[in-house]
Amino acid sequence: MITKVLLNESGETGIYYDERGRPMLASALVRDAKFQDRVVAETAPSW
Repeated sequence: MITKVLLNESGETGIYYDERGRPMLASALVRDAKFQDRVVAETAPSW
């Protein structure tokens, strides 16, 4: 199963897998656009 996940022949990115190797959704928090913006704002380097 790990080989299938690592090779990802579909070419898709950002896929989460459950313990059986089946694609699954990320948590609701991770899919929230406002949360994503907050994470970027708080972790981006301030050069």
